Amino acid sequence: MSGNEIRTRINLTDAVMDFQPHHPPCFLNQSLWVEYLKSAAASQNHAGEQKVILIVSGNPQFNMNFNFCEDCTSKLQDAMKSTKRCKPNHLLELKEKK
Repeated sequence: MSGNEIRTRINLTDAVMDFQPHHPPCFLNQSLWVEYLKSAAASQNHAGEQKVILIVSGNPQFNMNFNFCEDCTSKLQDAMKSTKRCKPNHLLELKEKK
C-alpha cells in the first residue's frame, strides 16, 4: 500500500441498516429481513459466500443481485408458493423500478 492509499473498513451490519431494500413477501416483516441480511453480511467474507454489501469505488451498496432464495428450504418454498408469497425476482424488480 502506498503512502497515498487509505483503506476504509466498512461495518457490514451498519451498511445493511443503511442500504436495506424493502423485504420480499416471503419474509413476514422488515425486521426479520434485516436480521437475515445482517447474518448473511457477517459471513460474506468467507470463501464462497455471496456478497450482501458490495464496495464500489470505496462506497458500500446493497447487492441487488443477492440470491436470498439460496437458504430457502423446499418445504418453505412450497408454502410460500401456495400463498403466492414466493417471489425470487423481488430484488431484481426493485432494481428495475429505480
